[in-house]
Amino acid sequence: MLEKPKKLTKDEIYARCREDIDAAEEIQETESLENAKAYEYYRAKTMGNEVVGRSQIVSSDVFETVEWLLPALMDIFSPENGTPEFTPVGPEDEYAAESMSELVRYQFWRQNDGETLLRQAIKDCLLYKPGGILKYGWEKAVKQESKSFEGLSVEELSYMANQPTVSITGVTETGFGYNVDAVRTLIEFDGPKFHIIPPHEFLRHPNAKTIDDAQFVSHRKRCTADYLRRLGKTGYYENVEKAIEQNQGGSERSADLTEETIYSTDNLSRDEEPSGDPARRELLLYECYIQLDTDGDGILEGRIITLVGSVIIRNVENPYGRPPFVVLRPIEDTHKFSGVTLAEMVLDLQRLRTFLLRQMVDNMAQSNNSRKVYDPTKLNQADLLMNIPGAPIRVKAGVSPRDAIQELPVVPLNPVTFTVLEYATQLGEQRTGVTKSAKGVGDQYNETATGQLAAINQASQRVRMIAKIIASGLAPLFRGMVLMNKKFLTKDVAIRLSERKFLVVSPDDLEGKMDLSLNVVMGAQSRQQTIINMQQLLAVLGQLQAGGIPVLDANNIPTILKEIVKAMGYKNSDRFLPLMFQQEAEQGNEQMMQMMGGMSGGNGGATMGSIAGTNAGATATVNPTGAGLQNAFIQPGAGGMVQGLPG
Repeated sequence: MLEKPKKLTKDEIYARCREDIDAAEEIQETESLENAKAYEYYRAKTMGNEVVGRSQIVSSDVFETVEWLLPALMDIFSPENGTPEFTPVGPEDEYAAESMSELVRYQFWRQNDGETLLRQAIKDCLLYKPGGILKYGWEKAVKQESKSFEGLSVEELSYMANQPTVSITGVTETGFGYNVDAVRTLIEFDGPKFHIIPPHEFLRHPNAKTIDDAQFVSHRKRCTADYLRRLGKTGYYENVEKAIEQNQGGSERSADLTEETIYSTDNLSRDEEPSGDPARRELLLYECYIQLDTDGDGILEGRIITLVGSVIIRNVENPYGRPPFVVLRPIEDTHKFSGVTLAEMVLDLQRLRTFLLRQMVDNMAQSNNSRKVYDPTKLNQADLLMNIPGAPIRVKAGVSPRDAIQELPVVPLNPVTFTVLEYATQLGEQRTGVTKSAKGVGDQYNETATGQLAAINQASQRVRMIAKIIASGLAPLFRGMVLMNKKFLTKDVAIRLSERKFLVVSPDDLEGKMDLSLNVVMGAQSRQQTIINMQQLLAVLGQLQAGGIPVLDANNIPTILKEIVKAMGYKNSDRFLPLMFQQEAEQGNEQMMQMMGGMSGGNGGATMGSIAGTNAGATATVNPTGAGLQNAFIQPGAGGMVQGLPG
């Protein structure tokens, strides 16, 4: 018979959390074995099977795959590509979506150095299971400072007492007014924070397939007694002294295998805190995000329960609606939590290539310094064994060197070795998409420009797919930022959009329905194509304008020019645009109309988008060969320019 739901005691809550922790740690330990091996292969220092006196070269396939793919992915996920972007559901949501887009970009890329965070998370996902892990949350940093004031009037004292950020600690009346001691509370930071979580610090329920359906997720980390006490004073944690006292032995868990491997590869170790200062003593903390029926109503509740040893120091409702983690994976392994890493796709190839390279080096060494057969009674054995280039070998008088010593013939390296080595290289390119053409080192099988371009396009499809999978992992992060801003943002935020333009976002501006869009574009190649496309569009619109169809105004011209400047890699497009293009469209159109009136006369003035070949020149020319961007030049019939305005 099933047990009826009941309200849980603290001991029962701890027991339920401990059950989930033990089950989750079993999975983590299994993946830790694979992660430790992946890191060893990534560093490519040894393979563990080296033989003294033989070649010990190690192929670096894992390192090359990760480090060549990382720049391509970071070029895709850059603030210049407008990531993320929120689009309105209805026309009434347009301003809210625009404000949210600018606010989230500012908070992620600028306030939190999102480029560094994303680079580390992507690198983790290429190397480790379950992937690159980002943790998010809303944090508020408060600082208190004491100040003394002398000679305050009654009105000034009353005003100070009514300030919510000021706490008066002492008042002394004098003949010249009041002397006041006060503590002022300053908010140093109030916004979203993001942290990279090493894979060995992340625990999840054994049956979880995604973060959203996980019944249990935990962040396991070391912390100091000082850290616990500081947060205990703010009321964030409770029972801190009890937790410290009951865990006098420090963290009861030894270093994780992956963590040990990371340190031992450089002959280091991750030891317990060596200082004898009790405040620096380390303890093991589990921050658990768990679905648990604590009140006995038979319905699971999302709770955040923090444990140090067997002591619960925090038990609150989860305000984020889900565990605040996102996991980035490069390749999906459907219906499973962990993805497929790029490292595990080339581990066997690194072993194979290492074996072949060592065979080649050993054969070369034997060819240059072959083994010898000699008669120790006919020569000086010490001279022979010294084996210094150019050193003499003494033989006895009357003995021919041919009779005293002979070189053993060396079997030449089998040509199939080079074929297998090249095949292993091609196999790695097929698995990962990191090709010779993409690296810019040349490809003997695609020596023509067309062949090289085709190879690059094929490789870019694989990279783009990896980027799309990573983008799907980032989506919950940016949606979580929307929820946090709507829930926790309490004051206006000023965002600098350009040198002359600021956007002030207030909490009320964010109320609206919006969809998330993550742009996955292929870096420099895509930006180059964007420039070509914008030039073609500008030329076509210019020709229509010259034909009497008013299609160019102060709205679409700056939009096109901004896209060109942004694709060139400049963050602030306003630096390159005239002031009238940075004003409201209606004001810009009025100025354009005034210019049009002032410039008319004679032959009617130069027309906007005048067709090349009429001596008007052409600056926004289209490269008709499609071979790439060239410097601006006059090319008859290729397009027009924004030089004058129709009269």
